Amino acid sequence: IPLPSGAYEVVLHFCDTAGTPVRHSFDVVVEGTIVAAGVDPFANPGFGKPFTISCQVDLHDGCLDIDLIPELYYVAVKAIEVELIPRR
Repeated sequence: IPLPSGAYEVVLHFCDTAGTPVRHSFDVVVEGTIVAAGVDPFANPGFGKPFTISCQVDLHDGCLDIDLIPELYYVAVKAIEVELIPRR
């Protein structure tokens, strides 16, 4: 996501809509740092229940990099929120 340099709050929205009890676990990597590992939305919070993963990042290269690394199957993010954190 192209963005100017600065500090940002990033919120990723997920919801398991597949409804199958196979492993859907994945890692969330933002700007090269694992911010959540082994996330399994079917196991917790469960089928059809939305949840979020959030983090703060300092962006210096003009591009916010978000990687979802699946264990076995694809991962679908439902929404991404990015909000600039004002400098004090």
